[in-house]
Parts: sequence; C-alpha cells; structure tokens
Amino acid sequence: MTYKYSPRYALNPTDEHDEKLSWTVDVVRQLYNDRLKRFKEIPEDEGTFRQRVIKVRDELPAMKDWWDDLNDVYSTVLQNAVMRIRQNKRSLQEFQQKGYDAGELQWKAPREYISFTYNKKGFELDKKSGPDGYGELTLKKEVGDTIHVPIRLHRDLPDHESVQQLTIKQDATGEWFATFTIKVETPPKPDVEDIEPDGCVGIDLGILTTSPTQTPAQFPASTFPTNGSASNESNDPFHGKNTGRTTGRSNASALQTCTSA
Repeated sequence: MTYKYSPRYALNPTDEHDEKLSWTVDVVRQLYNDRLKRFKEIPEDEGTFRQRVIKVRDELPAMKDWWDDLNDVYSTVLQNAVMRIRQNKRSLQEFQQKGYDAGELQWKAPREYISFTYNKKGFELDKKSGPDGYGELTLKKEVGDTIHVPIRLHRDLPDHESVQQLTIKQDATGEWFATFTIKVETPPKPDVEDIEPDGCVGIDLGILTTSPTQTPAQFPASTFPTNGSASNESNDPFHGKNTGRTTGRSNASALQTCTSA
C-alpha cells in the first residue's frame, strides 16, 4: 500500500527568477480561462465531463501555432492548467453534495490563480548545491529558459523517482514556495513491544466537560450548545443567562498513544 504527502519548501529567487515565475503563472492562468470558455462551448452530449476536458486539452499543440507564449512553458505545466478545470469541478461538486450553493466554474482573476504544476519531468533538485541547508531547484522552460532557484531544505526529501508532482506557488506575501507531491510505501505497523517511549505522541481528545464559574457542577460536553443548536440549548440550564461560563478540561482528556517515530 502507498500514500502521498506534500511537504512545502521556501524558495529564494532572484529578481529575474521572480519575474519569470510570475510570467509563467500569468500565462497558465490565461490558458485556464481560455480553455474553460472553450469547454463551456462543447455540448454536454458530446461526452462525459472528463472526456470534454481532455478534448480541450488535446487542442494545445495546435494552439501553439498562434499563441507564441505557450511555446515557452513546459508541456506538462500547460496540460495541468487545463486539467485543473476537472479538479475544480470536483471541488464544487463536493460542496454541492454537502448542501452548499457552490455555483459554477468561473473565470480566474490574477489574485485567484497563483501557481503552476510540473508532472515528474521538467524539474530537478540538487540537494548539494548552495550553502548548508540549501539546495538548487532547476525549472525548465520559464519564459523559454532553464532557471536555477535556491531552495531552503528544512527537511530531507526522498529520491526524485518518488516525486509525482512539483507545484510552484506564490503566497499573499509575495514569497515563493515549492510543494513536492511524494508517493511512498506505507511503513509496516510495529509491534507494541517494539515501540520505545521516544516513539510516542500525545493525542488530546478535547473537552469532556463544561463548568460554569458560579457553581462546581459540571455538564457533559454533549449538552453544551453548538452553533445555536436548539436541541443543545434546551439541555443547557444556563442558556440565555450571562453566567460568565468558562470551559474546563478533564484530566482524562489527554490520551497517550504510541506510534512509530
């Protein structure tokens, strides 16, 4: 069995790197908007949602004949930008299934589209370049060029073969980050007798009781009103009164659980 995790690392780009990365984000954003418009023009009876997204993705090679900027972006980055239509639709459907009015897929403004993604190829990580704690991340086809961006390696990374994707993202502060999606084998569960104290963590199970300050009486957490729930309010003898209630924590609410370090 395998699982995926996505550690994030800070980048330290030069001004030139920053300009190229920002240019790439803007091009893939424009591509996303263009392909979303094209997707909405395809009748639903021409295929499933996935088939219609793939159809607009497969038009990318022909688009490079008239959209020159696409030739300066790595191919899988362009493909991932188009397939994000499908990912975003899935997210909307999940909200709709929970009862939210999620609406439909919309055009993305610059502040709403701030990343791009490579699939396995198009990037390389040199862990030995740079000062201690830093490496060098090579990104291909950033405005047509290959750039080498310093990356802060605050934790180790597995071999490149385990990396499924690399996402480059600029957060609201203007800082750039690299997120690696890594696929690894699930480690075997150790026997209890083989676990050392150093391999244990504490799990807080939360509040078990709530206590008003004017009385020593305690009430189970299940009777504490949640989000104005009428059923909970009817069980709370202090509902609607200014009791200065505080919450208490039972000593039993902390459970020591051992796990592999």
